[in-house]
Amino acid sequence: MSYEKEIVAYLHSFVNFERLKDIKFHFRLKPFKKFLKKANSPHKALKKIITVAGTKGKGSTVHFINSILTSSGLKTGMYISPHLISVRERIRINNTLITWEELLDLIEGEKPLLESSRGEITYFELLTYIALKYFVKKNIDVAILEVGLGGKYDATNACDADIPVLTKIGLDHTKILGKDIESIIREKAGIIRKDRKVYIGYQNKGVLEKILKEIKSYNVRPIIPEKDYEAHIIKYEKNSTHFLYKSNQTMNVEIRMRGEHQVYNAALALKVCEDYLKKLPLAAIKQGIKNTYIPGRLEVLSERPYILVDVAHNIDSVYALKKYIKRFAPLPLTLIFGCNRGKDYKKMLELLKNEVHRIILTKSQFPRALEPEEIKENTQLTSAEITHSIKEAIEKLKINHSSHILVTGSFYIVSDFIKNISF
Repeated sequence: MSYEKEIVAYLHSFVNFERLKDIKFHFRLKPFKKFLKKANSPHKALKKIITVAGTKGKGSTVHFINSILTSSGLKTGMYISPHLISVRERIRINNTLITWEELLDLIEGEKPLLESSRGEITYFELLTYIALKYFVKKNIDVAILEVGLGGKYDATNACDADIPVLTKIGLDHTKILGKDIESIIREKAGIIRKDRKVYIGYQNKGVLEKILKEIKSYNVRPIIPEKDYEAHIIKYEKNSTHFLYKSNQTMNVEIRMRGEHQVYNAALALKVCEDYLKKLPLAAIKQGIKNTYIPGRLEVLSERPYILVDVAHNIDSVYALKKYIKRFAPLPLTLIFGCNRGKDYKKMLELLKNEVHRIILTKSQFPRALEPEEIKENTQLTSAEITHSIKEAIEKLKINHSSHILVTGSFYIVSDFIKNISF
Protein backbone atom coordinates (compact mmCIF):
# COMPACT_ATOMS: atom_id res chain seq x y z
CA MET A 1 0.00 0.00 0.00
CA SER A 2 1.33 3.45 -0.93
CA TYR A 3 0.85 6.44 1.34
CA GLU A 4 2.46 8.87 -1.07
CA LYS A 5 -0.37 11.35 -1.53
CA GLU A 6 -1.19 11.41 2.18
CA ILE A 7 2.45 12.01 3.17
CA VAL A 8 3.16 14.64 0.51
CA ALA A 9 -0.02 16.54 1.44
CA TYR A 10 0.93 16.50 5.12
CA LEU A 11 4.49 17.71 4.45
CA HIS A 12 3.19 20.53 2.25
CA SER A 13 0.78 21.61 4.97
CA PHE A 14 3.83 23.20 6.62
CA VAL A 15 5.20 26.50 5.30
CA ASN A 16 7.38 25.67 2.32
CA PHE A 17 9.78 28.45 1.33
CA GLU A 18 10.88 26.31 -1.62
CA ARG A 19 7.45 26.79 -3.21
CA LEU A 20 6.33 30.26 -2.14
CA LYS A 21 5.80 32.43 -5.21
CA ASP A 22 6.78 35.74 -3.65
CA ILE A 23 9.67 34.52 -1.57
CA LYS A 24 10.46 36.54 1.51
CA PHE A 25 12.98 34.54 3.44
CA HIS A 26 13.06 34.97 7.17
CA PHE A 27 16.47 33.53 7.86
CA ARG A 28 16.47 32.20 11.37
CA LEU A 29 17.74 29.09 13.07
CA LYS A 30 16.69 29.67 16.69
CA PRO A 31 13.10 28.33 16.29
CA PHE A 32 14.37 25.08 14.76
CA LYS A 33 17.03 24.69 17.44
CA LYS A 34 14.30 25.23 20.03
CA PHE A 35 12.15 22.61 18.30
CA LEU A 36 15.03 20.10 18.30
CA LYS A 37 15.55 20.67 21.99
CA LYS A 38 11.85 19.99 22.57
CA ALA A 39 12.35 16.78 20.55
CA ASN A 40 15.22 15.65 22.82
CA SER A 41 17.95 16.72 20.36
CA PRO A 42 18.16 13.63 18.10
CA HIS A 43 21.11 15.14 16.19
CA LYS A 44 23.27 14.87 19.29
CA ALA A 45 23.00 11.08 19.13
CA LEU A 46 24.70 10.96 15.72
CA LYS A 47 28.25 9.62 15.83
CA LYS A 48 29.72 11.78 13.06
CA ILE A 49 28.35 14.58 10.87
CA ILE A 50 29.71 15.78 7.54
CA THR A 51 28.01 18.98 6.31
CA VAL A 52 28.49 20.22 2.74
CA ALA A 53 27.74 23.80 1.64
CA GLY A 54 28.53 25.63 -1.60
CA THR A 55 27.06 27.19 -4.71
CA LYS A 56 28.00 24.47 -7.18
CA GLY A 57 28.81 20.81 -6.71
CA LYS A 58 27.51 20.27 -3.18
CA GLY A 59 25.00 17.62 -4.23
CA SER A 60 27.58 15.77 -6.32
CA THR A 61 30.18 15.99 -3.54
CA VAL A 62 27.69 14.59 -1.03
CA HIS A 63 26.96 11.67 -3.37
CA PHE A 64 30.66 10.99 -3.94
CA ILE A 65 31.38 11.04 -0.19
CA ASN A 66 28.44 8.73 0.40
CA SER A 67 29.60 6.26 -2.29
CA ILE A 68 33.16 6.18 -0.98
CA LEU A 69 32.18 5.65 2.65
CA THR A 70 29.53 3.06 1.77
CA SER A 71 32.05 1.16 -0.38
CA SER A 72 34.42 1.25 2.59
CA GLY A 73 31.90 -0.63 4.72
CA LEU A 74 30.38 2.23 6.71
CA LYS A 75 26.64 2.68 7.23
CA THR A 76 25.79 6.14 5.95
CA GLY A 77 22.80 8.45 6.18
CA MET A 78 22.51 10.93 3.30
CA TYR A 79 20.24 13.98 3.34
CA ILE A 80 19.95 16.02 0.13
CA SER A 81 17.68 18.61 -1.50
CA PRO A 82 15.75 19.32 -3.59
CA HIS A 83 14.37 16.10 -5.07
CA LEU A 84 13.72 15.42 -8.75
CA ILE A 85 10.76 13.03 -8.66
CA SER A 86 10.00 11.86 -5.12
CA VAL A 87 10.55 13.40 -1.69
CA ARG A 88 11.96 10.00 -0.67
CA GLU A 89 15.12 10.88 -2.61
CA ARG A 90 16.10 13.31 0.13
CA ILE A 91 16.61 10.72 2.89
CA ARG A 92 18.73 7.60 2.34
CA ILE A 93 20.64 4.89 4.14
CA ASN A 94 23.61 3.64 2.10
CA ASN A 95 21.92 5.28 -0.92
CA THR A 96 18.69 3.30 -0.37
CA LEU A 97 15.72 5.65 -0.27
CA ILE A 98 13.51 5.79 2.79
CA THR A 99 10.25 3.94 2.09
CA TRP A 100 6.78 5.52 2.19
CA GLU A 101 5.93 3.23 5.09
CA GLU A 102 8.99 4.38 7.05
CA LEU A 103 8.16 8.02 6.32
CA LEU A 104 4.58 7.51 7.49
CA ASP A 105 5.70 5.74 10.67
CA LEU A 106 8.08 8.59 11.53
CA ILE A 107 5.43 11.25 10.90
CA GLU A 108 2.73 9.39 12.83
CA GLY A 109 5.11 8.78 15.73
CA GLU A 110 5.92 12.49 15.93
CA LYS A 111 2.41 13.85 15.16
CA PRO A 112 1.72 15.45 18.58
CA LEU A 113 5.06 17.28 18.53
CA LEU A 114 4.68 18.31 14.90
CA GLU A 115 1.13 19.59 15.33
CA SER A 116 2.11 21.60 18.41
CA SER A 117 4.92 23.18 16.36
CA ARG A 118 2.90 24.42 13.38
CA GLY A 119 3.98 27.94 12.49
CA GLU A 120 7.33 27.35 14.20
CA ILE A 121 8.94 24.95 11.73
CA THR A 122 8.95 24.83 7.93
CA TYR A 123 8.66 22.04 5.35
CA PHE A 124 12.46 21.86 5.02
CA GLU A 125 12.99 21.87 8.78
CA LEU A 126 10.39 19.12 9.19
CA LEU A 127 12.18 16.96 6.60
CA THR A 128 15.53 17.69 8.26
CA TYR A 129 14.10 16.54 11.59
CA ILE A 130 12.64 13.36 10.05
CA ALA A 131 16.03 12.61 8.46
CA LEU A 132 17.84 13.04 11.78
CA LYS A 133 15.33 10.81 13.60
CA TYR A 134 15.61 8.19 10.88
CA PHE A 135 19.41 8.22 10.96
CA VAL A 136 19.45 7.74 14.72
CA LYS A 137 16.89 4.93 14.46
CA LYS A 138 19.04 3.19 11.83
CA ASN A 139 22.19 3.58 13.96
CA ILE A 140 24.31 4.96 11.14
CA ASP A 141 28.06 5.50 11.36
CA VAL A 142 28.07 8.90 9.66
CA ALA A 143 25.49 11.46 8.49
CA ILE A 144 26.23 13.38 5.29
CA LEU A 145 24.10 16.52 5.11
CA GLU A 146 23.70 18.78 2.09
CA VAL A 147 22.90 22.37 3.06
CA GLY A 148 19.63 23.53 1.53
CA LEU A 149 20.42 27.24 1.11
CA GLY A 150 23.31 29.34 2.35
CA GLY A 151 24.72 27.69 5.45
CA LYS A 152 24.66 29.83 8.57
CA TYR A 153 20.88 29.81 9.02
CA ASP A 154 20.08 26.57 7.20
CA ALA A 155 18.28 23.85 9.19
CA THR A 156 21.21 21.47 8.66
CA ASN A 157 23.39 23.91 10.61
CA ALA A 158 21.49 23.11 13.80
CA CYS A 159 23.84 20.12 13.78
CA ASP A 160 27.49 20.81 14.65
CA ALA A 161 29.49 19.58 11.70
CA ASP A 162 32.45 17.43 12.70
CA ILE A 163 33.65 17.79 9.12
CA PRO A 164 32.55 20.99 7.31
CA VAL A 165 33.00 21.02 3.53
CA LEU A 166 32.81 24.02 1.17
CA THR A 167 32.44 23.28 -2.53
CA LYS A 168 32.75 25.88 -5.29
CA ILE A 169 31.28 29.23 -4.21
CA GLY A 170 29.88 31.80 -6.63
CA LEU A 171 27.03 34.22 -7.14
CA ASP A 172 23.58 32.66 -6.70
CA HIS A 173 20.50 33.43 -4.59
CA THR A 174 21.88 36.97 -4.39
CA LYS A 175 18.56 38.45 -3.21
CA ILE A 176 18.73 36.19 -0.17
CA LEU A 177 22.43 35.60 0.56
CA GLY A 178 23.88 38.93 -0.56
CA LYS A 179 24.85 40.65 -3.79
CA ASP A 180 28.61 40.14 -3.58
CA ILE A 181 30.83 37.09 -3.24
CA GLU A 182 32.05 38.13 0.21
CA SER A 183 28.48 38.08 1.60
CA ILE A 184 27.81 34.67 0.09
CA ILE A 185 31.08 33.26 1.45
CA ARG A 186 30.12 34.57 4.90
CA GLU A 187 26.81 32.68 4.76
CA LYS A 188 28.36 29.44 3.51
CA ALA A 189 31.16 29.60 6.10
CA GLY A 190 28.52 29.64 8.84
CA ILE A 191 28.62 25.81 8.89
CA ILE A 192 32.19 25.91 10.26
CA ARG A 193 32.90 25.30 13.94
CA LYS A 194 36.06 26.50 15.66
CA ASP A 195 39.22 24.43 15.95
CA ARG A 196 38.34 21.93 13.24
CA LYS A 197 39.52 21.15 9.73
CA VAL A 198 37.48 22.66 6.92
CA TYR A 199 37.66 21.08 3.48
CA ILE A 200 37.57 23.49 0.55
CA GLY A 201 36.95 22.62 -3.09
CA TYR A 202 38.48 24.07 -6.25
CA GLN A 203 37.41 27.70 -6.70
CA ASN A 204 37.30 30.36 -9.40
CA LYS A 205 40.24 32.75 -9.45
CA GLY A 206 40.41 35.00 -6.40
CA VAL A 207 37.63 33.22 -4.46
CA LEU A 208 39.89 30.94 -2.38
CA GLU A 209 41.75 33.92 -0.94
CA LYS A 210 38.45 35.49 0.11
CA ILE A 211 37.31 32.23 1.74
CA LEU A 212 40.57 31.93 3.68
CA LYS A 213 40.22 35.51 4.86
CA GLU A 214 36.64 34.91 6.03
CA ILE A 215 37.39 31.71 7.96
CA LYS A 216 40.51 33.05 9.71
CA SER A 217 38.52 33.96 12.82
CA TYR A 218 37.32 30.34 13.21
CA ASN A 219 40.84 29.17 14.02
CA VAL A 220 40.46 26.21 11.65
CA ARG A 221 42.89 24.23 9.55
CA PRO A 222 41.85 24.75 5.92
CA ILE A 223 42.39 21.79 3.59
CA ILE A 224 42.81 23.35 0.15
CA PRO A 225 43.36 22.17 -3.43
CA GLU A 226 46.84 22.19 -4.96
CA LYS A 227 48.32 22.25 -1.46
CA ASP A 228 46.68 19.41 0.47
CA TYR A 229 45.28 17.47 -2.48
CA GLU A 230 45.40 17.58 -6.29
CA ALA A 231 43.39 16.34 -9.24
CA HIS A 232 44.83 16.06 -12.76
CA ILE A 233 42.70 14.92 -15.68
CA ILE A 234 44.28 12.07 -17.65
CA LYS A 235 41.50 11.18 -20.10
CA TYR A 236 38.25 13.07 -20.64
CA GLU A 237 35.56 11.19 -22.56
CA LYS A 238 31.86 11.52 -23.32
CA ASN A 239 30.67 9.16 -20.58
CA SER A 240 33.63 8.97 -18.19
CA THR A 241 36.74 10.76 -16.99
CA HIS A 242 40.01 9.36 -15.68
CA PHE A 243 42.08 11.49 -13.34
CA LEU A 244 45.08 11.29 -11.05
CA TYR A 245 44.33 11.98 -7.39
CA LYS A 246 47.29 13.00 -5.25
CA SER A 247 47.38 13.54 -1.48
CA ASN A 248 48.54 11.17 1.25
CA GLN A 249 47.79 8.49 -1.31
CA THR A 250 48.12 8.65 -5.09
CA MET A 251 45.72 6.81 -7.36
CA ASN A 252 44.21 6.74 -10.84
CA VAL A 253 40.47 7.20 -10.55
CA GLU A 254 37.63 6.77 -13.03
CA ILE A 255 34.28 8.52 -12.62
CA ARG A 256 31.22 8.08 -14.80
CA MET A 257 29.58 11.34 -13.84
CA ARG A 258 29.78 13.42 -17.00
CA GLY A 259 31.70 16.69 -17.19
CA GLU A 260 35.25 17.56 -16.19
CA HIS A 261 33.94 19.65 -13.26
CA GLN A 262 32.94 16.39 -11.56
CA VAL A 263 36.63 15.50 -11.26
CA TYR A 264 37.10 18.33 -8.77
CA ASN A 265 33.99 17.35 -6.79
CA ALA A 266 35.27 13.77 -6.67
CA ALA A 267 38.76 14.87 -5.58
CA LEU A 268 37.31 16.94 -2.73
CA ALA A 269 35.21 13.96 -1.65
CA LEU A 270 38.25 11.69 -1.79
CA LYS A 271 40.24 14.02 0.44
CA VAL A 272 37.43 14.23 3.01
CA CYS A 273 37.16 10.44 3.09
CA GLU A 274 40.92 9.86 3.05
CA ASP A 275 41.35 11.90 6.21
CA TYR A 276 38.25 10.45 7.85
CA LEU A 277 39.16 6.82 7.12
CA LYS A 278 42.91 7.44 7.64
CA LYS A 279 43.56 5.26 4.60
CA LEU A 280 41.47 4.74 1.50
CA PRO A 281 40.80 1.05 0.65
CA LEU A 282 41.74 1.35 -3.03
CA ALA A 283 39.58 -1.35 -4.65
CA ALA A 284 36.44 -0.34 -2.74
CA ILE A 285 37.06 3.35 -3.35
CA LYS A 286 37.58 2.98 -7.07
CA GLN A 287 34.43 0.90 -7.43
CA GLY A 288 32.38 3.20 -5.22
CA ILE A 289 33.35 6.43 -6.90
CA LYS A 290 33.10 4.88 -10.37
CA ASN A 291 29.51 3.83 -9.73
CA THR A 292 28.36 7.18 -8.29
CA TYR A 293 25.25 8.23 -10.18
CA ILE A 294 23.08 11.31 -9.68
CA PRO A 295 19.95 11.76 -11.80
CA GLY A 296 19.65 15.05 -13.65
CA ARG A 297 23.34 15.95 -13.71
CA LEU A 298 24.45 15.86 -17.35
CA GLU A 299 22.27 12.78 -17.66
CA VAL A 300 21.71 11.23 -21.08
CA LEU A 301 18.19 9.83 -20.96
CA SER A 302 18.43 8.42 -24.46
CA GLU A 303 20.94 8.19 -27.33
CA ARG A 304 18.34 7.91 -30.14
CA PRO A 305 16.74 10.37 -29.82
CA TYR A 306 19.62 12.11 -28.02
CA ILE A 307 18.19 13.65 -24.86
CA LEU A 308 20.51 15.36 -22.38
CA VAL A 309 19.09 16.83 -19.15
CA ASP A 310 20.97 18.96 -16.64
CA VAL A 311 19.71 20.76 -13.54
CA ALA A 312 22.11 23.68 -14.12
CA HIS A 313 20.53 26.78 -12.58
CA ASN A 314 23.38 29.24 -12.07
CA ILE A 315 26.22 30.68 -14.14
CA ASP A 316 28.92 28.25 -12.99
CA SER A 317 26.69 25.25 -13.69
CA VAL A 318 25.71 26.49 -17.13
CA TYR A 319 29.34 27.21 -17.97
CA ALA A 320 30.21 23.58 -17.10
CA LEU A 321 27.25 22.41 -19.20
CA LYS A 322 28.41 24.51 -22.14
CA LYS A 323 31.89 22.99 -22.02
CA TYR A 324 30.40 19.52 -22.15
CA ILE A 325 27.92 20.07 -25.01
CA LYS A 326 30.51 21.97 -27.05
CA ARG A 327 32.72 18.90 -26.96
CA PHE A 328 30.31 15.97 -26.94
CA ALA A 329 26.71 16.83 -27.83
CA PRO A 330 25.51 15.94 -31.36
CA LEU A 331 24.28 18.74 -33.60
CA PRO A 332 21.91 20.36 -34.37
CA LEU A 333 20.73 20.76 -30.77
CA THR A 334 17.34 21.99 -29.56
CA LEU A 335 17.28 23.70 -26.16
CA ILE A 336 14.27 23.52 -23.84
CA PHE A 337 14.86 26.16 -21.18
CA GLY A 338 12.99 27.44 -18.17
CA CYS A 339 14.09 28.84 -14.83
CA ASN A 340 12.87 30.32 -11.57
CA ARG A 341 12.62 33.93 -10.48
CA GLY A 342 15.83 35.40 -9.14
CA LYS A 343 18.08 33.49 -11.54
CA ASP A 344 20.45 35.18 -13.98
CA TYR A 345 18.74 33.73 -17.04
CA LYS A 346 20.21 36.43 -19.32
CA LYS A 347 23.77 35.23 -18.73
CA MET A 348 22.69 31.59 -18.75
CA LEU A 349 21.12 31.93 -22.19
CA GLU A 350 23.99 34.10 -23.42
CA LEU A 351 26.28 31.15 -22.69
CA LEU A 352 24.04 28.60 -24.41
CA LYS A 353 22.45 30.37 -27.37
CA ASN A 354 25.34 29.86 -29.80
CA GLU A 355 25.57 26.14 -29.00
CA VAL A 356 21.99 25.39 -30.13
CA HIS A 357 20.03 25.95 -33.32
CA ARG A 358 16.55 26.14 -31.76
CA ILE A 359 15.31 27.44 -28.41
CA ILE A 360 11.98 26.57 -26.80
CA LEU A 361 11.25 28.63 -23.70
CA THR A 362 8.86 27.11 -21.19
CA LYS A 363 7.99 26.96 -17.50
CA SER A 364 7.76 24.24 -14.89
CA GLN A 365 4.83 23.72 -12.51
CA PHE A 366 6.95 25.17 -9.73
CA PRO A 367 5.22 28.24 -8.21
CA ARG A 368 8.30 30.48 -8.68
CA ALA A 369 8.79 29.56 -12.34
CA LEU A 370 9.47 32.56 -14.56
CA GLU A 371 7.09 33.26 -17.43
CA PRO A 372 8.69 32.40 -20.81
CA GLU A 373 7.43 35.70 -22.30
CA GLU A 374 9.48 37.59 -19.71
CA ILE A 375 12.58 35.58 -20.55
CA LYS A 376 12.14 36.18 -24.27
CA GLU A 377 11.49 39.90 -23.87
CA ASN A 378 14.54 40.49 -21.66
CA THR A 379 16.96 38.37 -23.70
CA GLN A 380 15.88 39.56 -27.15
CA LEU A 381 15.88 35.99 -28.41
CA THR A 382 13.47 36.89 -31.21
CA SER A 383 13.40 33.42 -32.75
CA ALA A 384 12.78 31.62 -29.43
CA GLU A 385 9.48 29.71 -29.29
CA ILE A 386 7.10 30.07 -26.34
CA THR A 387 5.34 27.26 -24.48
CA HIS A 388 3.72 27.27 -21.05
CA SER A 389 4.44 23.76 -19.87
CA ILE A 390 6.92 20.97 -20.48
CA LYS A 391 4.08 18.90 -21.92
CA GLU A 392 3.43 21.62 -24.51
CA ALA A 393 7.17 21.90 -25.25
CA ILE A 394 7.40 18.14 -25.86
CA GLU A 395 4.39 18.28 -28.22
CA LYS A 396 6.01 21.16 -30.14
CA LEU A 397 9.27 19.20 -30.48
CA LYS A 398 7.73 16.27 -32.39
CA ILE A 399 10.56 14.04 -31.16
CA ASN A 400 11.92 11.38 -33.53
CA HIS A 401 15.01 9.16 -33.54
CA SER A 402 17.17 11.87 -35.11
CA SER A 403 16.26 14.55 -32.55
CA HIS A 404 18.98 16.10 -30.35
CA ILE A 405 17.54 17.75 -27.24
CA LEU A 406 18.98 19.60 -24.25
CA VAL A 407 16.74 20.35 -21.24
CA THR A 408 18.05 22.70 -18.56
CA GLY A 409 17.50 25.79 -16.39
CA SER A 410 16.26 24.35 -13.09
CA PHE A 411 15.64 21.17 -11.10
CA TYR A 412 11.94 21.62 -11.74
CA ILE A 413 12.19 21.86 -15.54
CA VAL A 414 14.19 18.62 -15.59
CA SER A 415 11.78 16.99 -13.13
CA ASP A 416 8.73 17.92 -15.23
CA PHE A 417 10.46 16.71 -18.39
CA ILE A 418 11.35 13.30 -16.91
CA LYS A 419 7.77 12.88 -15.65
CA ASN A 420 6.26 13.71 -19.05
CA ILE A 421 8.63 12.18 -21.61
CA SER A 422 8.08 8.77 -23.19
CA PHE A 423 10.09 7.36 -26.07
